Amino acid sequence: MNNNRIHIEWVDGLKAFAIIAILLNHFVESFGLFPWFSFPSYDWPDLGTRISAILPSEGPLTWRIVQFLGWLGDMGPGIFIFLSGFSLTFSALQKNEKGIDLKNFYWSRLIRIFPLYLVIHILVMVSGAFLGDKSYDFFSSRMFLSMLGLRASDGLFFFINPSWWFIWLIIQLYVIFPFLYRYLVRAGIPAFILISAGFTILSRLAGLLNITYSSRLEWWMMGLFFGTRLFEFTIGMVLAKLFLEKRFDPSKISILKLSFVSLALYVLGFVASLFYPTTLISSAIITIGLSGLFLSIWKTIDAYLPLLKRPIVWAGVASFPVFLIHQPYLGWLSRGFSGLNKAFILIFILFLAFPIGRFIELIVNKTITSLPRIKNKIIITSILISLTVQVLLNILFFFTQQHSVYKLDVLIFIINIFFIPLYFLLGNKIKNLNLQILLWTFLPSSLVFCFILTSNWFNIFWIFIIIQLAVVILISMLTENVFVRFTLPSVLVFVLFLSGEYYLAKNHPVEVNRWGEFPSLQKDSVTVYTLIPNKETHLKYNNYDYFVKTNSMGFNGPDIDLSFKDSRELRILIIGDAFTMPEGLEYPKAYPELLRASLSELYPERIIKVFNAGVTGFGPNEEFAQLSKYIDTIKPDLYINEMFINEFDEINLDSTARLNSLKFSKLPFRNELFSGNQIPFQVSFEIDKLLKDNNYLNYIYFKSLAYFYEKNSILFTEKNKNKLKNYFLNVKALCESKNCKVVTLYAPGQLEISTPADIDYYPHHISLNDTSKYDLDLPRKIMKELSNNAGIPFLDPTKRLRSNLIQPVYFRGSWHWNSEGHKVIADFVDQEIQNQLKFK
Repeated sequence: MNNNRIHIEWVDGLKAFAIIAILLNHFVESFGLFPWFSFPSYDWPDLGTRISAILPSEGPLTWRIVQFLGWLGDMGPGIFIFLSGFSLTFSALQKNEKGIDLKNFYWSRLIRIFPLYLVIHILVMVSGAFLGDKSYDFFSSRMFLSMLGLRASDGLFFFINPSWWFIWLIIQLYVIFPFLYRYLVRAGIPAFILISAGFTILSRLAGLLNITYSSRLEWWMMGLFFGTRLFEFTIGMVLAKLFLEKRFDPSKISILKLSFVSLALYVLGFVASLFYPTTLISSAIITIGLSGLFLSIWKTIDAYLPLLKRPIVWAGVASFPVFLIHQPYLGWLSRGFSGLNKAFILIFILFLAFPIGRFIELIVNKTITSLPRIKNKIIITSILISLTVQVLLNILFFFTQQHSVYKLDVLIFIINIFFIPLYFLLGNKIKNLNLQILLWTFLPSSLVFCFILTSNWFNIFWIFIIIQLAVVILISMLTENVFVRFTLPSVLVFVLFLSGEYYLAKNHPVEVNRWGEFPSLQKDSVTVYTLIPNKETHLKYNNYDYFVKTNSMGFNGPDIDLSFKDSRELRILIIGDAFTMPEGLEYPKAYPELLRASLSELYPERIIKVFNAGVTGFGPNEEFAQLSKYIDTIKPDLYINEMFINEFDEINLDSTARLNSLKFSKLPFRNELFSGNQIPFQVSFEIDKLLKDNNYLNYIYFKSLAYFYEKNSILFTEKNKNKLKNYFLNVKALCESKNCKVVTLYAPGQLEISTPADIDYYPHHISLNDTSKYDLDLPRKIMKELSNNAGIPFLDPTKRLRSNLIQPVYFRGSWHWNSEGHKVIADFVDQEIQNQLKFK
């Protein structure tokens, strides 16, 4: 385009008007004023509200006009999309190119976009930290993905600086441009328009039907996926071809005619943007109409106000850096101001953005063009150093788990990703086989770990690398084909890990990311969560492999007739946690069912009905909600409240904290696939266990619940005691009001009962016999006191569990009673009912 001055002026003129429209939009929105048009959203108000809100209704007339024009400026980026398609196609057609050299094209686009974007990105990050913005972490994965322009998710699209969404869209369009151009040249304009328009409509329809990976319709339509803005890009390509073929020349169109047609299109597009169905085409029509209006303004200035052309062209030239830099500073520097003072500050910032943005762009471009040609040896040395540092940091992170090491490890991942295009550019010049082997090993692995797998995999990156290296060496010995050497090892390693993951998940799964009981649970408006009614669920995790079969009330066990209460009936309601549900055993082996059978045999004249409303993980708050929910329905004669030692911690969990621990909300797609994988967790754990490092020692300390026996534990503060005291008092009051007896059944921790030989995770690295630090009777004594003070009998099976001839009475690998333990508890409760409660 440097060969024809008028074309530069025309393009830069439209860029100038587009950036002014965008700046006006951001100026208005800085006051918290947003329209209900431009892009649809899933939370749009009704049509009447949207139409009534088109024109601002508050403030002076002048301000309402400015506000409305600012809202219209929200579609300004469409001009840049249109001009990108026009400029790229114009340049390629001037060279009579039938196809585009991919390597040269992508490299030129990379140099054009990324250096300036990265410099401004870093400048904004540093400025934000200096100005007190603590909303982001310099070393977070989101930050690095943003620096790469890969803003492809809801969490990244508007991250740090909302304007940078355009970078992700333009990257997508640049990637597909060579293929679009080739199709335009070969297929011709009609077919090209038809295909690109159809693809755009289908992409936008996917958003309206909510069958996308995004929960934000407005972001999807804005360009989260390039297909929604494709036609605006391709119509620019078509006009470039028509212009060079002299079938379209804007200089020969009268200003009046151009203005009228463009305004009509713009109004049509604006009206279309107010209705869901017509938003399929609204953006494209608005962009075409707005481009024509801006062209009309340019032609008017060119004809009647030539002195304005030079500053407008300059503003257009500076539009890209201004677009990148201005928006964060509007918020930071106007913080604390309002009214006219804020308006003056915002205007000053926007004016200042032009010289500063242009200056930064000139410095960056000058630096790039003045750099000496990069030599292969410098690239190779840098690659080797970064690969070495990456492995060392990864191993260090594996053993230390220090967050600072993790941050550096992620940073090196990103650096290695930058080497991928360099390798492909220089790959034909790298003849050293050993270096090629290293590159074929590390670069695909870095790509996979950085962009595909989730952070839980970083622990075993070095193991992954060893396997990948071995496979690469083997393949390199068998073939000299570069493509096979590069792709086959990655495919084989992927299949190996996929097979290993499948085997572990099917045969030896452990809890990762979510509770092992999660498939059997659902949300509940009263008790936060509960078992899913009328469902049989096979649960296999850790050392457990059992079935949970619920009745119509969502209780583990068979349905029990509640239609009529016979005078001979003895109804017992039991609520507790995993000990009661039970976790690890089918219901017939659980103490509630064993108790029912024993009492039925002991009192043949009575009808014994035992309702097991226990749910894994229930704490005092959920247990009281469960009792309140069912006490009127079940009308129990006796309520057995099973309580575990962790209630001193659980009493502090509200519904939000509980739901967060359960992770009912749907995870992002990548996390859903990889964050719960078995391989990284199990491999890391086994190595930690083998080395007995701090990670493993901390794990078994908390797994064994040894911290509940610390004499100085903050769990036994007066605040926590009072919360449990109130819980017991509320339970007592509710049961008395319903003429129901109540007892507390204490579930001792495994450390209180079993010998170290019977506990797989016994904390041998500490001395529980040190009476100055630990007291294994402490939780039991406090809970007994609180229960008795509330007038609730305390059933303590500790002695019976310890003295049982058959040991262990707990699962060796987990907290809960095994089948023998449930027999002991059933027998113990049976005796207590006979001795203390004297039911007949």
